[in-house]
Amino acid sequence: MDLQRVKKGQRFENWSEMVFSCRNSGQTVAEWCESQGINLKTYYYRQKQVFANLGTPIKPERVEFAALTSLAPPESRISSGISIEIGQAVVRVETGADTETLRQVLQTLRSLC
Repeated sequence: MDLQRVKKGQRFENWSEMVFSCRNSGQTVAEWCESQGINLKTYYYRQKQVFANLGTPIKPERVEFAALTSLAPPESRISSGISIEIGQAVVRVETGADTETLRQVLQTLRSLC
């Protein structure tokens, strides 16, 4: 493996960690970049490169919704379950959710993250 390829791999790893850190910080991109001393245009360039190399859409802020249904009437639902927080998004899955519902939730989350 040549030195140029090693350097490119290291750069990609560093940029990937930067994008992951920003997207999971709970801050806006502008706030995170300011706190890290990173130029906003530099961040977006690096994010674009990371997504391109991962085969992920360049516009990660695109939101997709999956239709979820409940088998139990609203009055019989128990308000327990799990909550998944990713950045500012929160997904709540109630106790008793069927396997297909959980699969759809996880599949949607995978496509967004």
